[in-house]
Amino acid sequence: WGFFLGCLVKHLPSRYGRAWIARLKLAGLAAMLIIGLGIMRGQVTLAPDFQRYAREWDTRHLDIIAQRDRGQAVIEVAPVSNMTDDYIGGANITSHYVQSCARRYYGVDSIALKDS
Repeated sequence: WGFFLGCLVKHLPSRYGRAWIARLKLAGLAAMLIIGLGIMRGQVTLAPDFQRYAREWDTRHLDIIAQRDRGQAVIEVAPVSNMTDDYIGGANITSHYVQSCARRYYGVDSIALKDS
């Protein structure tokens, strides 16, 4: 829409005058800034959720390593925040893909979620 409106303003007949076109350009710039700031504000509000997710993931990682070092082949871990995991597209820990990654990365047979 921005491209379309920009072309429209550029091709307006000269009878509208430069002042009117300058106002349209200014309105377009203001709209762009408002939309951009709205997007940034929306992303910044997610920061606490991502911080919590990172802390939970670090705790889970250390727990996996500690269990592995004690000789456990089947690891049980606590779940991490669902909202953030879904938002970033994290795969379910019980999926075949995640289990194959766990075997290669951590050197364990499988990772399961603890019962809540």
